[in-house]
Amino acid sequence: MVSNELLDYIRERQKQGANSEKIKNELRGAGWSEEAIRGAFEPRTMPIPRSTPGPYPTANSLPGASALINSSWNIYKSKIRLIIGIFIFPVIMSLATSLISEAQKSISEGAATNSFLPLLSITNFFFTIIGFFITVWANLALIYAIHKSDPVSPKEAFHETRNIILSSWWINILIVVISLGGYVLFIIPGILFSYWFSLSVFVLVVEGIKGMDALMQSRQYAKGHVLSLLWRTFALGLLNLAIGIAAFAVPAIVLAILNLKTVISIYTVLAAVAFSFFSVPFATIYGYLMYTSLKETKGVIPSAPNRSRGLFIAIGIIGPIAFAILAGFILYNVASSIKKFGNGDFWKQIEIEYKKKNGQELNTNGNYKNIRNMLENFNNNNQNYD
Repeated sequence: MVSNELLDYIRERQKQGANSEKIKNELRGAGWSEEAIRGAFEPRTMPIPRSTPGPYPTANSLPGASALINSSWNIYKSKIRLIIGIFIFPVIMSLATSLISEAQKSISEGAATNSFLPLLSITNFFFTIIGFFITVWANLALIYAIHKSDPVSPKEAFHETRNIILSSWWINILIVVISLGGYVLFIIPGILFSYWFSLSVFVLVVEGIKGMDALMQSRQYAKGHVLSLLWRTFALGLLNLAIGIAAFAVPAIVLAILNLKTVISIYTVLAAVAFSFFSVPFATIYGYLMYTSLKETKGVIPSAPNRSRGLFIAIGIIGPIAFAILAGFILYNVASSIKKFGNGDFWKQIEIEYKKKNGQELNTNGNYKNIRNMLENFNNNNQNYD
């Protein structure tokens, strides 16, 4: 018996203008068997498509980078108060770590005692961890707030997302270990996995799907659009780079020419705070728009029964192990080299060994020969030398 969910999906994709082969490939990618796909497309069960496509986006209707940037900016402007309310705490923590870092730098360079440096380092580390935790929560809250059609307060956004914080951490851990496996083993699959799973957090907040299911759902949305996502992410990076140059590099150069070193430090901290209110929320809105566009384009692809995740789980296990083995091998060779060279100048010995392997004559060998010749001449003249 053909699943009604499967038939509903085929009918919806046909309304959007997708042809049968495109739909079949999407279902294969979602894990549906060939038998189930053939059964769904048999004449007695196959949905009747509309004669003309409706006003739905086509399979390649992901908005361009400029359109995404404009839409993100419009949302950002319309929700600026909400964004400030949500990100005020992460920005305060970022400001605190910046001030502590400046204090550490001043103490290190000055003549003052360094007894406070360990305490400052511990405090900075603590603030950094707390700030990262709050930033992750703030992103979840922002996604929730911009997805809701009704106005949402920062307090409500934080409250409604408090129960999925651990789930978001688990999703991020899964993405890291599986992508790491791809990078270590083959590199290109690592890039592919990173973009396939890049929408997982949005799937968690909007659809309530957790763990590997969120990664698999994100993969279905992103599959076939990796290059599009890559370009749009690159465009966002260029935008941030341009803003960063305008906000940091140019003023810093002007202040340096005016020899205002103290002003540079103060300005850098304040500019970083202002930039934090823009860059992270804007990137979250930008990612949310890519997610919703792909979701509207493809629809919610039904999960195949007993869909296997074994390959990704295996890569997630093998990848970090391979990385650890590689790192251990490198450390072992470095330690062996240090032990071989003893207490001498390690980098000098590296240079000597390199020159020996490449057949280069060492200046030190020439010096030894000169000294030996001098001693032999002295011996011939004096018949004695120690």
